[in-house]
Amino acid sequence: MKTVKIQNKGPTMSNRKYHDYGCPTWWARVGNGDDAIFLPIPKVRGDYPLNCNVQVNDDVTEIYIGVGPKGKYGVRETIKC
Repeated sequence: MKTVKIQNKGPTMSNRKYHDYGCPTWWARVGNGDDAIFLPIPKVRGDYPLNCNVQVNDDVTEIYIGVGPKGKYGVRETIKC
């Protein structure tokens, strides 16, 4: 296992869109589709920056983070590790 610091590099949701979309919180996952595993992270509002540490297997090379709806008003980023 290794510890990886994850933080968003780009923008967060706007406060207005955060409230419009039901006050979503950030999520973090490894893998895609049926193999995706969501990582336990602190509950962080979508209009606040994400900054935390996670434990992942040594073979993990990417962590995906996001908040809000897919598309124009949501945020999606890939963290290399």
